[in-house]
Amino acid sequence: MAWRRLNIKQNDLSLSLTLLGGQSFRWTKIENESKEEQFLGVFANVLWRLKQSEEFLFYRVEGETHCDESFLKLKLKIENFPKPSSTTSTLYEESYYDKLLEVYFRLDTDVKGLYKQWQAAHSHFKEITNEKFLGVRVLNQSPIENILSFICSQNNNIKRISTMVSKICELYGKKIKEADGIEYFTFPEISDFENDSQIEIKLRKASFGYRAKYIANSIREIKNKGGNKWCAELESMSYTQAHEELLCLSGIGPKVADCICLMSLNHLNAIPVDTHVFKIAKTYYLTNLKATKTVTKQTYNEIAEHFRKVYGPYAGWAQTVLFCADLKQFDLKKKNINMQKEISRKKMKIE
Repeated sequence: MAWRRLNIKQNDLSLSLTLLGGQSFRWTKIENESKEEQFLGVFANVLWRLKQSEEFLFYRVEGETHCDESFLKLKLKIENFPKPSSTTSTLYEESYYDKLLEVYFRLDTDVKGLYKQWQAAHSHFKEITNEKFLGVRVLNQSPIENILSFICSQNNNIKRISTMVSKICELYGKKIKEADGIEYFTFPEISDFENDSQIEIKLRKASFGYRAKYIANSIREIKNKGGNKWCAELESMSYTQAHEELLCLSGIGPKVADCICLMSLNHLNAIPVDTHVFKIAKTYYLTNLKATKTVTKQTYNEIAEHFRKVYGPYAGWAQTVLFCADLKQFDLKKKNINMQKEISRKKMKIE
């Protein structure tokens, strides 16, 4: 497939901030010979290659397998399965892939308008998004992938989470294609785990530790609840109801349940409170918490409710921007320190 272009400006969608900000663990940033930044990753059983300019988003389908019909109905809100293409090199017509990206990146949402609302709501948001950290979007992911990925996230870092998620795909998914020296697989559906009584054992051998038991149990529990049908029900529930349902799964606490609500169930008012958000909250929003060292249930709820009060129905999206900015600022500080050290070394050599 040749490159296809969508009219999405970089200020409306930052691929780097959105794909590498701890929402999904399936994307790899690469640079070609001309130092052009590209991203390879899997969504909806498609291996995508993405890049962007200031004015456009470009994509190319590198490989694919057929996608589960119930998933497409859940995410694309379509009743009729897309027809196979007879005129392109892909399985379906080009409009199908445009629609997948529109859904995945929530391109029908006016992110500029939201930023304006949030900048007016609080000076902290206005300060950190003054011509930077623009185009952060909340991904609209597969609930099954999101649930199992965030069970992996417990007491973990992004690099190791990505390794674990890739291992789940390698063990139980379907191979799509090898690209740039990496084999890419689909994320397995619940049905792909059927008839395997060794899930926990296999994951423990792959260094998942205690998470192996949580994943194996959650897979069984989701299947018993109805799989994708249950996920669709979660999306139609209120945020509070969906959050309570998710807490019934093995290994899922309030923060992970909020990540799933926010990133795969369209509950955009969900606020996952981790160490970054806790630090942001007590520094800029709830100064009464400055002396607080740990996040209790009461503190968690106080922070989440305050963010919802300040930022409204899309508060989880606003929180995602703040989270990305906190991660990025930390990186920038490190870069500046390293740059200063390098300048000092060069000055010493000259002198």
